[in-house]
Amino acid sequence: MASRKPWSKVIVCTDGKANTDLGNLEAVESEEELGAAQRFYSELSENALQSGVIVSVLTLEGTDCSLSELGRLADSTGGKVNIVHPSQLYGEFENILEEKVTAANVQASFIVPRDMYFKHESHSERKLIKQLGNVSNDTEKTFEFTVKDSTLQTLQSMTSLPVQLQVKFTLPTGQTMLRVLTVEKPTTTDRSLVLSSLSLPVLQIHSSQLQRGLVKGRKKEEVW
Repeated sequence: MASRKPWSKVIVCTDGKANTDLGNLEAVESEEELGAAQRFYSELSENALQSGVIVSVLTLEGTDCSLSELGRLADSTGGKVNIVHPSQLYGEFENILEEKVTAANVQASFIVPRDMYFKHESHSERKLIKQLGNVSNDTEKTFEFTVKDSTLQTLQSMTSLPVQLQVKFTLPTGQTMLRVLTVEKPTTTDRSLVLSSLSLPVLQIHSSQLQRGLVKGRKKEEVW
């Protein structure tokens, strides 16, 4: 129903694990059944993305709710995942519905210098491509990268490192746009200078995304 009107929003409100019919995660007894349930959510995400539909998930405080699949569904479509008290449901619905979608089919490509790679990813390449789906003015996405141990000394001798972000997206008018941002990030071996320049809000957002399982990974060193 939502796919009939692009840029629609769907809010899933749940107090527990999916336990019946399609996407059942509670009665899974084999790897085959788990795979079938995961494919259901994966296909649902793909269909929502192609139709420009945003899926957000609200769970209730004090309930044993599993967000392993629903959380990824929300993340891939540009939706939000919030845990709220039942008395706050109405206000949270309003917040989600009032948030205006600014772009759809958003793809972000982040490029770092050679001999660097992105953490918590399935590869060690210098370019990372993320499908962000639909976004609003409040959408936030973090990237974490580091230096390969074998080239650490070489990169430390450089005064700055170039990084580039390429964002491809579709406007409500149907136009496809590309925005490219390139910056030089200064390097330093002064630990106190690094600590004084850290952005705690960015670190908090990144930690939240890690905890939700949106990024999988190893250890943490730098966030841009």
